[in-house]
Amino acid sequence: MIKDPTPSPTIIFQSAKLGGLAHILDELDWAESLLKEGAEPGRIFGISGGNLTALAFGLALAARRSPQVWGKAGNALADFRALLRGSRGWQIRTLKCNPKYGFHSLNPLRGRLAALLRSYTGRDGWQVSDLGLPLYLCSLDSDALFHMYGPPDDSLQCEYPFIHIPPPQDAPLLDALIAGLSTLLSTDSQMVNGDWRFDCRPAVVDAGAIIADLQTADPRPILRSRPHNGLRRWKLNWFTSSFVMHSYHEQNQPLLAAHYLDLLARHASLKDQLEKKAAPKQTGKYRAPRIIHVDLPYIGSTEAATNMHQSVENRVELTARFQKILHGQLDTFPFDWPANIIYGAGGFSGILAGMVTTRAVDEGFARGGGEIRQIYGVSAGVLNGFFHAVQVAAAHHPDLYKPAALHALDDLENLMEHLERRKFIAYNKNPLKLWKGFGNLGPLEVFLMDRLAAYIGSAHPADITFDDIALPLTVCASRTDGYPEYFGMTRPERSFVWQGRTWEVKSAPVVKAVLAGWSMNTYILPTVINGQEYTDGGGSFYDHGLMVACLDPELTNLLNIHLDEPEGNSYNLPSHMNLMNILFDTHNLTFPEERRRMRAITNLLYEDYALRGQAEAQGLEIPSDFRRNWTIEYSKAVEL
Repeated sequence: MIKDPTPSPTIIFQSAKLGGLAHILDELDWAESLLKEGAEPGRIFGISGGNLTALAFGLALAARRSPQVWGKAGNALADFRALLRGSRGWQIRTLKCNPKYGFHSLNPLRGRLAALLRSYTGRDGWQVSDLGLPLYLCSLDSDALFHMYGPPDDSLQCEYPFIHIPPPQDAPLLDALIAGLSTLLSTDSQMVNGDWRFDCRPAVVDAGAIIADLQTADPRPILRSRPHNGLRRWKLNWFTSSFVMHSYHEQNQPLLAAHYLDLLARHASLKDQLEKKAAPKQTGKYRAPRIIHVDLPYIGSTEAATNMHQSVENRVELTARFQKILHGQLDTFPFDWPANIIYGAGGFSGILAGMVTTRAVDEGFARGGGEIRQIYGVSAGVLNGFFHAVQVAAAHHPDLYKPAALHALDDLENLMEHLERRKFIAYNKNPLKLWKGFGNLGPLEVFLMDRLAAYIGSAHPADITFDDIALPLTVCASRTDGYPEYFGMTRPERSFVWQGRTWEVKSAPVVKAVLAGWSMNTYILPTVINGQEYTDGGGSFYDHGLMVACLDPELTNLLNIHLDEPEGNSYNLPSHMNLMNILFDTHNLTFPEERRRMRAITNLLYEDYALRGQAEAQGLEIPSDFRRNWTIEYSKAVEL
């Protein structure tokens, strides 16, 4: 049997949250145009408010395919449009007497939709699969795991970094729909088949990348709407900063999804060229750059102050545990080659994990003879990066550094051994400052100034830039527009352009940059550099692997040291999250999803460059290096 070379497409409706009715109405118009064009999708997915469009579109298709059951639903798109347009808040949601799990329920909307379905068929109690279509209404659980409700299909499942996304299961239609629309905080979750589920946002905004992975066994072109994801332009304070950070993720997650889909198509095209080449002529051996991820679990509380106390009390035990877990993970890393290192987020226990890894890394390079090009610091990992970079620089530039710098990591060891809150943070006693953040990094700034002065012999350490002392540290910080900023050495030039936006490594005073990358949302006042406020670099991207891979003129080996989720890949949040969980733990939904996708796309980039080397060795003409000026050429989202 010959397989159809152009299978019917997968359509993803994901325009906005339920609160963005104007965008959902635009998406309903788009769905209407698809219907008029005679679209026959292979699969239909609904994400967030797009679940409404997906259902309306599915009903209209069902009316065509099964007129004896669904014939009256032929105008479902117009009916949904009429139901939503001009709807007042009380017609969609109602306040709950007990707001423990969310301020509202969607009972009014559910009742109106139930009446509409009843008008089509004369009955209630429909399952999603009863439409007779590959329609999947999607939602999330408290482990940030993606769930699909619709006709069972065992081919729609995949291994995703750290987890397994299960195949779809059938469910009561309205339960699945309301779950997908139930935005955390504003709305209580919905039980589906005995499990609590809620809106995929803010964790999954553009589901294109996940769905591409899910349908690997039966791949189809993906047609998807571009999700609306307006940034919260609120002034940062201890209360708003978490919500602003979540909107950073909602802005940046679609960026990752778009680049993943584009890279997936580029990679498939190159593989196809290689497979079609007859009698390949080997013209040389290509050694591809490698990426290794160090997998260490997040241990302890995700609340910073508690994590600090736990790290002090259990320092020896944690160090031994990290050493045991790390054993063997670096065995395949090419220590005889130049490489970049990322010290990632993970709280104070992450600093301990980074210290354990540093020892093994330094031993590896000493044996292999390679060199560290750049050390990147993200969030808590900025401290690991600073002290490690000083020690590396001191070995290469004895003319710029004092002997004390050769033992900079001992200072970090000593700091962690005698860790106290007052060595890092001072509480803001000024009410205006307290409103913007509980504390400031004044004590840490004094400590870093003292150490930098000792390392380089300068009487003015506050003015010293990365270029001044050839410090191979790049600090990742978050801008107020939700995008990352990179501070470090500006020579040689490192930059990349994605869809017209340029990222480049900028100059800054070393200590100020370290403080900027360490200014944790909610806890710490933002750090100001050149008039711009900066916060913790993990707020824009928890993992910066792809950006680091794109900054260098040539793709470079990368050692990515990040703490993953806790053991078992779960933060053990209750399945029915209450307001306190939602207020203080939503980042434990967004960070895992972004981390999973970042690992998938960064791995794919390195795989693609290995394939490019093979193609070139076989005499194929390969496309130019797209990393540093990356334009989306494949699977573009539809602007509504």
